[in-house]
Amino acid sequence: MTAASARFDAIADNYAKSEVHETSPSLSLLRALGGERQDLDVCDVACGAGHSAFALLGHARAMYGVDPSPNMLRNFVRLGESRHAPVHPVEAYAESIPLPDASMDLVICRLAAHHFHDIARALGEFRRLLRPGGSVVIIDLHGDDDTDCDALNHQLEVLHDPTHIRSYTVARWQELLDQAGLQVVALQRDLSERPGGVPLARWCEIANSGAAAQAAMIALLDNTSQAVREAIGVLRRDGGYTVPVRTCFIRSQAR
Repeated sequence: MTAASARFDAIADNYAKSEVHETSPSLSLLRALGGERQDLDVCDVACGAGHSAFALLGHARAMYGVDPSPNMLRNFVRLGESRHAPVHPVEAYAESIPLPDASMDLVICRLAAHHFHDIARALGEFRRLLRPGGSVVIIDLHGDDDTDCDALNHQLEVLHDPTHIRSYTVARWQELLDQAGLQVVALQRDLSERPGGVPLARWCEIANSGAAAQAAMIALLDNTSQAVREAIGVLRRDGGYTVPVRTCFIRSQAR
């Protein structure tokens, strides 16, 4: 088990009840992809508690939750069974998924790809799993085209979660998907997983960042200009900060 998967295994219950992960506009966008279908085979990669897969309830005949954390998968099964969802847990990393080629109509990865050690290999696996006409949907934190804003964003993310690797810019996502043989067919950027923002203290509580990391984040923001803070959606309110959990929504299909 890697440091990242061990860390998430220890805080799995936080993610099962996280309002950021359980309810957000991106889940509504996912749900809309179900259309009139009721027979989709869905793979939720780095599924956590499975909130992304559960957005397709009523549209999926099978939901495969892939995660290296046993405790995340236990919550996926527990919550799925409580919703009468057709759940199938798969303990694996995104870079090596033990499911057959061309077996999925929809491969989802939400709020997780910024942790992957080999993003190219993971995207190759997503492409391998797709049936003809199927889609890969990436919902992830995205970097900033402005270098100062991107640097601040990266520092905050690493303090928030030391297993964070990189929030890719939208342009970089397009390059990575193209290299994996995937063509972007829909893209939205600068979304917020929690419109109105998440109080910094709550954001740190979900990830178990710790008091020292939270204090370092506050100090960093205090010493950053208001213009740069607000450019990445961080606002000062009632003596504290809120973060937007800013994401992009990218749907792609095999070329």
